Amino acid sequence: MSRRVELHLVYVISKDELERRYAERVLAVAEAAAMRVDGSVKVESRMVRGPLVSTLRAQTESATVLVLGSVGMGFIRRAMVGSTASALAAGAACPVVVVRGSDPDAAPPSAGPVLAGLGGHHIDDALLGSAMHEASIRSTQVLAVRAQMDLMPDLRRRRALEVEREFDEEIRGRVERWHTTFPGIRVETLVVQDTAAESLTALSANAQMIVVGSRGRGFVEGAALGSTSQSLLLSAQCPILVYRESR
Repeated sequence: MSRRVELHLVYVISKDELERRYAERVLAVAEAAAMRVDGSVKVESRMVRGPLVSTLRAQTESATVLVLGSVGMGFIRRAMVGSTASALAAGAACPVVVVRGSDPDAAPPSAGPVLAGLGGHHIDDALLGSAMHEASIRSTQVLAVRAQMDLMPDLRRRRALEVEREFDEEIRGRVERWHTTFPGIRVETLVVQDTAAESLTALSANAQMIVVGSRGRGFVEGAALGSTSQSLLLSAQCPILVYRESR
């Protein structure tokens, strides 16, 4: 809750009376937990009736970020959350964070970098800036990652250093534009010979957050929400932020 904005806890319900009572208890517990973390933040709780995805999507019209949970769930429930998160990440009016982790009772990771998933031939300045913003909140650095799978085996060794150098130079030039806003945030680069999903999943074990793009951004260029982000929503070992510019 270090963004210094109000926290709105939203529970989407149907017309079932028992569900309403359960929602009241869940919201009360969540509000108490939020106040224990930071009592200075204004917290508002509310129940909203309607279809889950469209109702939450409407809530994002006036939100800075939408946060969804996925820990402590069985496989079927995780798949449902993945489907909901995918739909919202592709259509929400603000960035979407999905809280991932191997231990449902543990606090979010407090060590390691923020990973920025940057792929293809286009580096999104705004996505990189979002990763630097998240790093500034957590007092850590950014690790900008590019997955490179299009090199033939006999070219990989000769081209690897060249690709790494080009990526590093391009990132350096773009980071300079953000240093006034986020002074002191270090950005390192990493080029991996692997798929984007597998490389980011492996790196997420020692990261505080992954930042990837929504449609037309980062690894998911040209897709409503690509296979990389969908895979990460189910397999990442740290929270994921699917970035999009707020409308």
